[in-house]
Amino acid sequence: MEIQLPEIIDIDHPERLIFTLKVASDRVSFSLYDPLVDGSYFYCEIPIERGSEAISSFKQCFFDNPFMASSFRKVYVINGFPEFTFVPEFLYKEEDIESLFGFNVSHPTGKILTQKLRRPSMVILHQMTEEVYQFLNRSLFNVTFIHYLSPFIVYFQDKNKNFNTSQFIVNLNDKQLDILCFSQGDFIWSNSFRISRIQDAVYYILFAWKQLKLDQIKDYVYIAGDKHEKVKLMKEIQPYIHHVIPVNFPLTTHFQGVETQDIPADFLSLTWIEL
Repeated sequence: MEIQLPEIIDIDHPERLIFTLKVASDRVSFSLYDPLVDGSYFYCEIPIERGSEAISSFKQCFFDNPFMASSFRKVYVINGFPEFTFVPEFLYKEEDIESLFGFNVSHPTGKILTQKLRRPSMVILHQMTEEVYQFLNRSLFNVTFIHYLSPFIVYFQDKNKNFNTSQFIVNLNDKQLDILCFSQGDFIWSNSFRISRIQDAVYYILFAWKQLKLDQIKDYVYIAGDKHEKVKLMKEIQPYIHHVIPVNFPLTTHFQGVETQDIPADFLSLTWIEL
């Protein structure tokens, strides 16, 4: 499948462009934009052929679209696979990666990747299938692998640094629920759940809220993710928690005139931070 890029993207000058690819077991998408050109942000979901794996469809798309191998200004791969764990930096040792990862993930089978965050001071260990990692590592130019929650964590850590309340940041996408908790400006807790219906998300959010002893009147829930599911979830949560607010990322000028409702929150938050 050949992808038609908008004319505003000057593919003859890839050194100006930022290419971001997100891979998961059942979904692949990418964005491409010039941070200095207004309205240049382009987001695309790569169709997955029925009965085939997402990486197989991406490989074919990659070979049909040689621009993906260009020498871009930056290349990010967002790892959307579900196996990961957080390690405080003071506990992290490179020689202990397998044991640290295995503590929370039983029977790790893929490539274990590391991502260090400056604030909060921790390391994300995340797993990608060996086949996917090897293909992307050899095919993309100077690629940086990041975990899908890291843009959220860095963005909201900075945004909440002056808050004296606690906040849940909830991301709801593709039957996956992620909850991040910040308190007094610090990242203190996170967990992820597979869900089959919106009521599952309500249960996990309220159960975690109770366990962490948050205040139903003073503290906040911010909800990001699929635009339709987000509205449903807000309606379900509002009877129990006073401050339930949709996440609206401030948009820089390269989003000018671009419809952003279908762009995942990890892509949006990544445009505001450096990893």
